[in-house]
Amino acid sequence: MIHHIQSAPEEDVQPLIKFYYHLGLPDTRIAVLVLEHFDESIYGIGTKSIQRLRKKYGLLSTRQQKHTLKSIAAHVDEIKKRFPNRGADSIHKALRQEKNIRVPRDLISEYLKLTEPDAVAARRHRQFRRDGASRLLKMPPGCPVSSFQHDGGTSLTTHSPQTSSTPHLSMMQSLSSTSHSAGTFSTLHFGTKQYLAVGSSPSSTHSLIIGVKASRPSNACIQICSLGPAQVPKVNGDAPDGTKLTDAGEMNCEMILCIDSTPAYGLKWCHLLSHVPLAEPKTSLEPPKPGLSKGHSRTALFRLRSPISSRFATRSFCPTICQAFRTEPLLRIELEEASCWTIEWANSEVIAVDCMNGTIAVYDIGDALRTGRSSSQRIFPTQYMLVHQSAIRALSWIRTPKYSSSNEPLMADDPSVIATGGYDGVESHGHPLIDSIPFSPYAGGPVTIDHENIMKTYLASSSMLGRGHTLMELSGPVW
Repeated sequence: MIHHIQSAPEEDVQPLIKFYYHLGLPDTRIAVLVLEHFDESIYGIGTKSIQRLRKKYGLLSTRQQKHTLKSIAAHVDEIKKRFPNRGADSIHKALRQEKNIRVPRDLISEYLKLTEPDAVAARRHRQFRRDGASRLLKMPPGCPVSSFQHDGGTSLTTHSPQTSSTPHLSMMQSLSSTSHSAGTFSTLHFGTKQYLAVGSSPSSTHSLIIGVKASRPSNACIQICSLGPAQVPKVNGDAPDGTKLTDAGEMNCEMILCIDSTPAYGLKWCHLLSHVPLAEPKTSLEPPKPGLSKGHSRTALFRLRSPISSRFATRSFCPTICQAFRTEPLLRIELEEASCWTIEWANSEVIAVDCMNGTIAVYDIGDALRTGRSSSQRIFPTQYMLVHQSAIRALSWIRTPKYSSSNEPLMADDPSVIATGGYDGVESHGHPLIDSIPFSPYAGGPVTIDHENIMKTYLASSSMLGRGHTLMELSGPVW
């Protein structure tokens, strides 16, 4: 018996086609995205159907609009009057979004070469300067931000480890990088300032080799920079008179941690006091000391001096002073059969480590941190799971509560779901590299990238687990 899948209802398909058409997507991609909104076991839609319906709605393709240099001249000039510095990519997107004009990018480039050759030449030679970030952060010379590139396939998996029960508190953290320099950054808010941890390479020729462990000792450093108001606020929190609008703030290098456990390719802050009971008596007025974890080949956890207490009174006389410390980690995690790449805190006691062989290790390090266990003693993972064919590049905890048998949320339990992005084990330039996969409670799941510079969210609910939905289209690669 032959079962014919019926076409998706046209009244439901029409707004979807118009939406994805105005994003500039091709018919093949529109067909895939439209089908995600329907049950594939009942409905179907192909590229030919998309082309037929698109023509019916008057949505002409680039070839069908048949634009020339003469026909786009007035529209391009109108955009250039409003935005004189826009190049071919921005004009191409503006024509599509504002005027529903679809033209080849090469045609716009040819028009700009004829009308403003000097500006085109200047844009062509404009490039990213790696030392610009170093000057901004006041890094010492010879410590460039670590960088690496790797082309390969990507994949996304979701799995649920079971860990011990401890109170859960979220922490503020972020990891950002650029397409030219995949530096390691992590931010922390502390008082009136934000602190930035930057992992640097020992030399400009240092590079990461996937799957190969770095030997120890390997000298490197972690730089702690601060961004805050130039003038210290008063006790009541108000800035001095006349400085609220004029104070542009300042950035300083507060301290440099000298380490010998290889350069850091993944840095994450952890508020170590997030699990201390509120009723516990305070033994000191010293501000809490933040914790920092880093990963490359092995995972190491460091306890930092308080950024406030480390800022000596000499700073008021010599604002450029920067302290350097030789430090040893509180805890070092190393796997014999795999190299660690990045880490993610579930809370201040549970940590997930992704490895270059496609495995994830989950550790409960609360007891080790409280008792001060030596880093030479062994600590074993509570879960060790193989989830990818090749290296895992990014992971995040899905911060949703587990439920009891009576369908009550267990708010005091640890997160139990992890989302990961990694390589497929094959080279495919059509697949983007999942460099980051943060969890968004507003989107209902992890957010990552997809083909053609699209940001996509994958739902984490049980009824729609793994289903992807497009959030937005950007004008360039997302890192």
